[in-house]
Amino acid sequence: MIIYWVIALFLIILSFFKNKRFLMLSFFILLFVAGLRSIEIGTDTSNYAMFFLAGEDMTSYYKAFEYGWTYLNLFVYKLGLDYQWIIFLSSCFFLLPLYGGIYKQSKKPLFSVCLSYLLFYYCYSFNITRQMIAVAIVLYGYQYIIQRNILKYSLTILLAFCFHSSVFIALPIYYINKIKLSPVIACSLLVSTFLLGSTNIKFLLLFLSSIVGNYEEYIHALVSNGETVFSASRMLLNVFFAFIICVADRNNIYLKIIFVGIMMMNLLAIQPAIARISYYFVAAQVIFYPNMDLKYLKKYRPLIKLSVYLYALAVFSSLLLNNVGEIVPYTFFFENVF
Repeated sequence: MIIYWVIALFLIILSFFKNKRFLMLSFFILLFVAGLRSIEIGTDTSNYAMFFLAGEDMTSYYKAFEYGWTYLNLFVYKLGLDYQWIIFLSSCFFLLPLYGGIYKQSKKPLFSVCLSYLLFYYCYSFNITRQMIAVAIVLYGYQYIIQRNILKYSLTILLAFCFHSSVFIALPIYYINKIKLSPVIACSLLVSTFLLGSTNIKFLLLFLSSIVGNYEEYIHALVSNGETVFSASRMLLNVFFAFIICVADRNNIYLKIIFVGIMMMNLLAIQPAIARISYYFVAAQVIFYPNMDLKYLKKYRPLIKLSVYLYALAVFSSLLLNNVGEIVPYTFFFENVF
């Protein structure tokens, strides 16, 4: 667990600088840790390895995995390389669009990188690798919403679809600018969706099971056992964002994207496997907070920036201490070799 805290401290320190060399340094450090991790790191990593070991027969798994992921595995297999290359290349495929999107959209790239780590998106990529690649690609595509270029945004979604089919839910977000927010309405919706999503509502789950296909078994299992999931990180997100929405510019497109994502996460909280689709939206936090325009409280900018760090650290601590994604203890792949 120590390595995760060391990286967190290192990125927090770097976040106060604007040096491009530091940005590159952070990229290679994160790539080194993600790409050279052992197969035991991440819940789904070993499952992906079984798919890779299917070899020539992996083409029969098209219905289970998207074409981009299948062909990546097939390409590495044909070259005679081992599964460690899949881990390394998939880490590249996550970090490259993440850093590209941050560099093009964030006023403080190193702060954004720090947030992408503390808010656990980097660590999520150790587990739900395919979806986090898609999330990073969508994050890169946010710039086309700002530019009002629907063709480029649609192509971005299509590229992300090669790794995770759930990404199509991010397509309508192109029209997010039509949403008008007020503090009272926004906070009311956050509270109501949080309470609604924390309750076992069978008719809502049954409706979802008819439209989400691959996750149908998860939903029916929940309908039968009535389990309710309460997430500390979700509560932190709701409380902190309710505060932010009262002090920031509510016409900001990134803020609106995050707001939609939080409501979606709230409503689907009873099943985290489904709620992951909200990551396409709440990931906008890594761009929004560094660019945040404090419309009404500019003189309190340092204090509010501190609150962002504390919020992100609270999320990171909560998820890491609970070993979300089974990323602890960390080991490098070569530790198993020698």
